[in-house]
Amino acid sequence: MSKVQIERILLIILAIIGIVLTLEISGAIAQTNDQYKNELRILTNSQIQCWQSKAVLLTSTSSELRKDAQILVTKANFVESNKDIIIQNMLIEKLDTKPYKVQLYLNECFNKHTQ
Repeated sequence: MSKVQIERILLIILAIIGIVLTLEISGAIAQTNDQYKNELRILTNSQIQCWQSKAVLLTSTSSELRKDAQILVTKANFVESNKDIIIQNMLIEKLDTKPYKVQLYLNECFNKHTQ
């Protein structure tokens, strides 16, 4: 085999290795993005459940508790109805997956909606 043929074979091997590594990295990034999206969805669902749990206060004798419960239930319904777009926006903004960050973001979304 000539030196030129060996160089061509080495270039082909390097190209194949590059393609394989690129595909593996792309797969790992997609997996990471899916995990990130899933974590945001879990945190969002958790917050919705927390707000919905306050519905028991809708029958309270305290008018303030009833009022607060109504706001939380309305907030939960809004986020539930718009969950996919809200999570998509969280992904775009690269929101941190800390519960308090998600809660703050959801509150801000609701407040913008009600203004």
